[in-house]
Amino acid sequence: MKQPRWVLLGGRVRSASAARVAIWSPAVRWGAGLYETVGCEGGLPLLYQRHLDRIGEGARELGWELPALPGEEQIAVLLARSSFAGPAALRLLVAATPHRLRAVAWAERFRPPRRLRRDGAALLPLELPAGPLAGVKTCDRFALRWANRRARASGYTAALLLDADGMVRESDHANVFARLGDEVVTPPTPRRCLPGVIRAWTMSTLRAQGSRVVERDLRVAELIAAQGAWLTSSLEGLVPVRRVGEAELPSPTLQLARLVAAGVPAPGYPARA
Repeated sequence: MKQPRWVLLGGRVRSASAARVAIWSPAVRWGAGLYETVGCEGGLPLLYQRHLDRIGEGARELGWELPALPGEEQIAVLLARSSFAGPAALRLLVAATPHRLRAVAWAERFRPPRRLRRDGAALLPLELPAGPLAGVKTCDRFALRWANRRARASGYTAALLLDADGMVRESDHANVFARLGDEVVTPPTPRRCLPGVIRAWTMSTLRAQGSRVVERDLRVAELIAAQGAWLTSSLEGLVPVRRVGEAELPSPTLQLARLVAAGVPAPGYPARA
């Protein structure tokens, strides 16, 4: 990652060199922090309040009292100062330093993964059991990075995380949906996976379009037998699953087309007419 030039720190846009943390900080030693990735387009963050709400829910789970978080206008100033009017990724971190919680935000240029959205992802099933914080997005990402690197080393796009009982959780960076008969199924949160912001948007949009959407346990065999499956995340948006292990899956063309027509709130998608 290229180091950003500007950060939001203490409510002000400052040089990135102002953001420092000691190696003995809990944020470094234990990965003690909450983390959000927000898609941006047109110089504005997408679904920003929902990301703030998720940080708030995580803080309540940890028993933390959050510091003041940057508002949408402050983020717009950061994006403008960084010259990111097109697709961008906003990183928002609340870190536990030795004396207090601190919030910092920075932006990175983002190239929408058009080929991945078109051709789909290949997922390698890996066992990585959910812990007590499965529904909280912390900055401790070591196990997820390990899973992703193992999948990529084996020729896959990402890892499909399986719980201790073999049930599907999520990918190493995205939520999972599968069309099974007359319903769309996604694993339950917070027991199995993160409550993704685009996951929530997808569920509400599908329901508004008349689809039956169910949160329940999902077996790998069901996923493989599905009439299509896809991943959702704030940056990649909607990505069809073309393969799980060695099993090929049909493309969920109709479902994705209807969601795209509704205006996917992720970078690089056409604005809703």
